[in-house]
Amino acid sequence: MCNRSRPPRAIVICFAIFLASCERDEHSSPEQKAQGPSVLLITLDTTRADRIGAYGHEEASTPTIDKLAESGVLFKHAHCQVPLTLPSHASLMTGTYPVTNGVPVNGVALGTGVTTLAETFQKHGYRTGAFISALVMDSRYGLDRGFDEFNDNLGSTTVFERPANQTTDAALGWLSGVNEKPSFTWVHYFDPHSPHTPPAEFREKIEDPYDGEIAFVDSQIHRLVDWLEKNSMRSNTLIVIAGDHGEAFGEHGETEHGFFIYNTTTHVPLILSFPDYVTEGKTIETPVGLVDVFSTIVELLDWKDPDGLEGKSMVKLWQTDQAEHHPVYTESEYPRLGFGWAPLFSIIAGQWKFIDAPRGELFDRSKDPEEKTNAIEQNPMMASDLDAQLQAMKAKMIRRTKSTVASAASAVNDLEALGYVGGAASAVDSENSNPTARDPKDMVGVYEAHSKTVGALLAKRYAQVIETMTRLVRESPESDEFYNTLGRALLETGRYAEAQKAFEMSLRQSRTNPRRLWRLGDSLLRQKKVGDATAALKASLAIAPQFAEAHCSLGDAFASSGKEDQALKHFQLAVDASPDLARAHGRLGVALAKKKQFNEAIVHLRRYTELEPNSPHALTNLGNVLFQTKNLSDAVKFYERALQIDPRYTSAHMSLFRALLLSGKQREGILALKEARKAIPRSVDLTSRLAWLLATTTEDLQDPKEALDLAQRVVRARTPTSEDLATLAAAQAANGNFDAAIHSATQALSLANARQDTRASQRIRQQIQHYQAATLYRE
Repeated sequence: MCNRSRPPRAIVICFAIFLASCERDEHSSPEQKAQGPSVLLITLDTTRADRIGAYGHEEASTPTIDKLAESGVLFKHAHCQVPLTLPSHASLMTGTYPVTNGVPVNGVALGTGVTTLAETFQKHGYRTGAFISALVMDSRYGLDRGFDEFNDNLGSTTVFERPANQTTDAALGWLSGVNEKPSFTWVHYFDPHSPHTPPAEFREKIEDPYDGEIAFVDSQIHRLVDWLEKNSMRSNTLIVIAGDHGEAFGEHGETEHGFFIYNTTTHVPLILSFPDYVTEGKTIETPVGLVDVFSTIVELLDWKDPDGLEGKSMVKLWQTDQAEHHPVYTESEYPRLGFGWAPLFSIIAGQWKFIDAPRGELFDRSKDPEEKTNAIEQNPMMASDLDAQLQAMKAKMIRRTKSTVASAASAVNDLEALGYVGGAASAVDSENSNPTARDPKDMVGVYEAHSKTVGALLAKRYAQVIETMTRLVRESPESDEFYNTLGRALLETGRYAEAQKAFEMSLRQSRTNPRRLWRLGDSLLRQKKVGDATAALKASLAIAPQFAEAHCSLGDAFASSGKEDQALKHFQLAVDASPDLARAHGRLGVALAKKKQFNEAIVHLRRYTELEPNSPHALTNLGNVLFQTKNLSDAVKFYERALQIDPRYTSAHMSLFRALLLSGKQREGILALKEARKAIPRSVDLTSRLAWLLATTTEDLQDPKEALDLAQRVVRARTPTSEDLATLAAAQAANGNFDAAIHSATQALSLANARQDTRASQRIRQQIQHYQAATLYRE
């Protein structure tokens, strides 16, 4: 029967348990009609406990969360197990520590060796739905296990998060379709994560933008609660609200989160509200962890704990006023896995918190909640005792699942766009810490400088990146990620040999990092070291066979060697692995066109333009294939669209005038070339093409004087090619100087013969014949 004792206030994980019935059947299965409550879980990303009204923040505008706290249990000292989004949720959703579940940092996919909360609900016959607000937790990372509906659709492949109102819309749409079968619903809000840009309404009335983001989320939680009330489900619903981690604003030298494990980034709101079944208005002072939520829900539902849970139920803390609970464990492997520095581990027991680091720290939580004073020298025995407890806890953690890096083409780029860099591949490669690694406290300034530099890299300020990273690799030569960042900037600025060396350095500690191997291969390919590039790219794909970017680059390597069939194969594999990778569709489309498979080519090139609608390269490539199929009017439209986006895109100009000429629109073709020269006055190729056209077109469009002026500019601007001299000859003949035309054409023929260009030689001989007869050569 249902337990009607009242639990504490709220948690920042809104677990809404819709109580369909007080009878619970442990043996229910998906085939049977489930018995028991439905559950709604709401998690608040990047939300500090001390910025919620119920936790004492006077400037807060969180009436919904505060009301939930009043009607339930509030855990005053709840902490995450890792101050990063994905691993924190992994601990919450599996009831295990990062060592056990294999997810210590973002970008690592959850393995199958642990049971998820959703799988447990599914096993008991529940409908399960999740509504995710950021790519950092999309289905690539394994938290979709056990969900019938895992809605991580952000609306576009170029969007990395969605606002709370859109996530709420999706959740309410699904909940509205829930039948009599009970459900477990998880709603994740990402808005408080940086950058802090609340909607205008909240920006105008709330001074602090971070508080504004939290207030906006609170308004969306209100929509969920209001829906429950209007549908007479609130009294039968357990709501758990939980923050996944906090946010630092310069405390201890850190901004944002993930690096340190001080309260600023680990202390989170945690509230349970379940009218008549959880004690109302109770505050729990005992420290707890998010890892404890799974066991708590299971006990509330009278189910048996799945094997292997490491968290402990918190129910007795409000049912019996029992103060005892297991110590709270938190870690940050990010300094080690991302940068080669020492990892951090902490334990909270009673009033004390101990941080295991090269220079350990001890804080008296009752006197120093901001953790400003290290009390380890005054309390060495306490520190030693807590350290022993911490090591004992760690010794019991045994990895039950193999870590894997999410290798989809955009995975790392998505994380970088959200402000996360480094660590994922190293989490797979290495489990051992360097005993001489430097203390993160000594490196926080370097870390912050690198974080800002990654922002500059994404903004394409490459010179700034190279200058800063050249300094940082000297300050921290053990940080492979620094060489990776430097290499990326060098690659983008054409310094391929230097980029190659940087990527080689970035692979010292992580030889199985597929993305760095890909970048190494790319730098080698751009130096035309095709053999070495191919080896690096094959090594990348041996580790991550579905790595679409590496397939694209390997296809480029084969194409540069004339191995078109193998190139086509890898471009197709890239599309198969990542259907929304624009580059893959572009490469495949061009490769198919070379095989004269124009219909298939057009399909992929159209998809390329859909994925990158503002890419003049994509539009021009599609136009070129349409040109080859004689669909000239459509080709012209795509060239013109490309030039609207980039008036200086030479390839589109050249293609446009050719399409116009082939359509019989010589006047428009000449005008198009003149417009091109205005946009790109220093383009010698455009100047040469215009000179040729003005010299060889019909008499009514011919301009001999301008043609000669332009042709002479070309031969002065560069060492003349056979085409340049043939153009000069045509312009000289158009001006009546046939002797000079014969001389220039003869020189052109000599160069064409030396190059064994049969087609050019044949045309130039025809020119000479015309000039010897004192007649003009026309195309």
